[in-house]
Amino acid sequence: MLSLLSMSKFRYLNNKGLTLIELLAVIVILSIIILLAIPSISAIMDKMNAEVCNYNRMELEKSYELHLTVESLEHQEILFMEHLFKFHTSICPVNGVITFKDGHVLCSVHSDQELDEDQMKRCLIYK
Repeated sequence: MLSLLSMSKFRYLNNKGLTLIELLAVIVILSIIILLAIPSISAIMDKMNAEVCNYNRMELEKSYELHLTVESLEHQEILFMEHLFKFHTSICPVNGVITFKDGHVLCSVHSDQELDEDQMKRCLIYK
């Protein structure tokens, strides 16, 4: 004799699959979750790229200032571009134009200060 509990298990095990409505409901719910997650993931990636760029610019600035001090040189655009070339790493993860202005390394994407067109043209040669 089968008890009621075993009968309900038997019915559940004989179920052949999900109905079309159930599948559509699952797909809609997953789509909504994905649509909500994409903007937050994008914002996190943008923030991380900015932090990487800021850190790399600080390291380049320290390195360049040390190079100028050790070699007893004054800042010149060509010296900075040569030093940037020797740095052997991409400073900005989104390929912003890197330049040196007023004692600071700037990025065309992540810096607060704007680069003028002449600086942009000179820097594009070294990209």
